[in-house]
Amino acid sequence: MEDPDAAAAAEAACSEAPTLEPWLRWVWRAWQALHAERSHRVEGVAAPLGGMVIRSRPGVTPWTAIDRYARRHGYHGEVFDFLVECLSAMDAHYIEWWAEKQEAP
Repeated sequence: MEDPDAAAAAEAACSEAPTLEPWLRWVWRAWQALHAERSHRVEGVAAPLGGMVIRSRPGVTPWTAIDRYARRHGYHGEVFDFLVECLSAMDAHYIEWWAEKQEAP
């Protein structure tokens, strides 16, 4: 039996998802492939008597990882510059989304 709340949440998420232009799919694939290369910063708070909260905050994808990916796929010149610009913008949006998600109850 399907959970009506889960179905409604999935439908809402799909209706809010942006439409990806076909000519930009290669950028999306690059961002997905490089996601594991993203740096993370560990931050936390400790309290007396051993209480502690630690979490990992995502950072940007290193330029060196983008360069390595681009070389492997033959992207250079203006195409490489476009890729760096797109991935940087996507990283900024992802980090902002992550921070908002952490603040939500």
